[in-house]
Amino acid sequence: DRAGNEEFLAQGRDDSVGMIEFFSGIGGMRCAVESALSTDDEHVRYHLDRRPTQQLRRRRRLRSCAAFEISLHANETYALNFHDTFRENSAQCKAKRTAKSGDCRSGGGFSVRTKLIEQLHPLDIDRSAELWTLSPPCQPFTNTRLARRRDSSDRRCDGLKAVMKLLSEIESKPRWILLENVKGFVGSEMLQLWYDCLKVNGFSWEEYLLSPTQVGIPNSRTRYYMIAERSERFCKNGECSRGDEIQTRVPPSECASFHPEQNNSVVLNAERCTTKDEEVAARPLTHFVHHLGPDEAAPYLLP
Repeated sequence: DRAGNEEFLAQGRDDSVGMIEFFSGIGGMRCAVESALSTDDEHVRYHLDRRPTQQLRRRRRLRSCAAFEISLHANETYALNFHDTFRENSAQCKAKRTAKSGDCRSGGGFSVRTKLIEQLHPLDIDRSAELWTLSPPCQPFTNTRLARRRDSSDRRCDGLKAVMKLLSEIESKPRWILLENVKGFVGSEMLQLWYDCLKVNGFSWEEYLLSPTQVGIPNSRTRYYMIAERSERFCKNGECSRGDEIQTRVPPSECASFHPEQNNSVVLNAERCTTKDEEVAARPLTHFVHHLGPDEAAPYLLP
């Protein structure tokens, strides 16, 4: 889902998106958002009833991104992956908040800060950001052999609880939230707490269990995804707090093509619309890996 609503798109204007990336790691969420925005110009919009609208050329861009991550090494890599990103430490932020210059909300630009999510203050949050993305720690919900699955009692859930607290406290809330976690997150106490938080703050949502193999990526890794919007967009029959309709197919709007020359018909691309049990022909890893020349590869070879 391109996370754009119909009233914005119908105007066909140049809309930018501000983003906050919690638990940012090396920037996977930002990479995905930038990729989605870059392909919007070729994406055909549909009304909520899936009827094709006029073919619009959207010009969305990422206006700002404030990333938060506790790992120094991850943040160093993040800054290398996104050369426009300024690495800001907690001391610099504290100085800003105590100086006349104001608080840590950039309101524009790109930064990554080494900070625990639990330590964030509402003044740290960019109030103009329309999109929040988060991939909270998965260890409390994972099925690996050594995992204890403590669910909401695990201290590693404190970060997600802090995001919930921030969402409830700030006045200017995001329009969209994208959350990702392991399959074991489904049915957890923590997910129920998250449902309750979203409902209180006026969000509706859709949920997915998807694997990269469903879109031809050679990585069998089923993950849980939630798309939430601060509206009634995903409500059905007046019910917006559903938690029992998890989809296992790539959303139709992501794999449909519009053919005006064929009576405005909508044609689904079978290679991109698969069930959870189906897989399309995966592209080889060489399709995704940057090819290094002999001189470039030398530092990485075994002696």
